[in-house]
Amino acid sequence: MSVKSRTAELAPKLWSGNCARDALGKGLQNFSNAYAQVDNYNQTFLGIPYPDWFIAWDPFVPMAFEVAGGKGAPDQVAFAARQMLDGIRSRAESDLAGLPATDSPLDPTMANQVAFDLASMEHISKLTVEILPQTSTEDLVDSEAETAKKALKKVGDEVRHLLPSRPWIFAAMVGVGLVVGVLIARRIR
Repeated sequence: MSVKSRTAELAPKLWSGNCARDALGKGLQNFSNAYAQVDNYNQTFLGIPYPDWFIAWDPFVPMAFEVAGGKGAPDQVAFAARQMLDGIRSRAESDLAGLPATDSPLDPTMANQVAFDLASMEHISKLTVEILPQTSTEDLVDSEAETAKKALKKVGDEVRHLLPSRPWIFAAMVGVGLVVGVLIARRIR
């Protein structure tokens, strides 16, 4: 569901200032899960992301990083994600501060703004979980495995091109090789 349609769905349900304050407060609490997802993605040791440690010790990693798309170091990804989350959170907190603590009907414009804040937080939380489903270290391991698969497939394709196209020719070549090998082994003794 888009943010726009979710906003239209939520706005009529925010009928009073207290109702909107309650919904926005709970939304901000749930929004902390998106921050946890970003922190989980960028796990560090002594303040250095794990993939940076691996890159320092594994010469295969830079190639895997390029094959994976090389979009940025884990700390850059986490920084950009945190900035996006901070922008949404600060707007929602500002709107929360401006909400009246009454049960009188809420101005429709303010209800729409709060509904937009809630819809934005829901959307970005879901998006964060989809984009960063695992840690950067797991991403790195997956990209290394994918690079190894591609390299092995390329080697296999090259070897396959060297082999004859008919299996019986290959079998005959192996048989002749074995006979020659046995004759050479007997000659050497």
